[in-house]
Amino acid sequence: MSLSITVTPKESIKERFEIHVEGNWWRDIHQTIFGRNPLPPKVSTLEEWGDAFNVWEYRSAKRYVIWRLSKQSYHSENLSKMLRERLVQGQTIKAIIDELISQGFIDDEAWVASFVRSQSKRCGLRVIQQKLRAKGISTDTSSFVDDSAAAENDAILHLLNTRYRKKDLSQPKEKQKVIASLMRKGFQYQQIVAALQDRHCKHTH
Repeated sequence: MSLSITVTPKESIKERFEIHVEGNWWRDIHQTIFGRNPLPPKVSTLEEWGDAFNVWEYRSAKRYVIWRLSKQSYHSENLSKMLRERLVQGQTIKAIIDELISQGFIDDEAWVASFVRSQSKRCGLRVIQQKLRAKGISTDTSSFVDDSAAAENDAILHLLNTRYRKKDLSQPKEKQKVIASLMRKGFQYQQIVAALQDRHCKHTH
């Protein structure tokens, strides 16, 4: 005789379902992981159900992660956060992330290096690190970023010659506005001033 297991929409929270085992609430699950019409595996005992659910959750969550990765690359901490928000158990998350890292589907170092490269011509290191933290990523960027004065100088010069190229930097007020804008992007004041001097020298020679 099969164990009585029912999955019903949760009235108070959209995209969630409640699992009841033998008429008693067991846990909630999320639609994005298990689909719109979750069909629980059939088992005979409560002990079997625990194991069967873990397998069901693993397969469903892994399929979801691979689908997300087919759209774009993600850092493992991003994916872990997504799965936690969708009620996936911690041990399931770890097992999936570990497997996909070992298979090469997830490469955290490559993801961070790519993110830093894409941001480095618009932002200073401090803002890049803030953006990573906002994404829930604690990875140290020092191995991916050349935080030398030369690298920062090149990034500032790039912005001065693109985004701010129409600004009249000979006007003190205009110059201060550009400096303030660059500082908000995470560049240090001394580096900005040095880059402005460098640019001025290049334009006058």
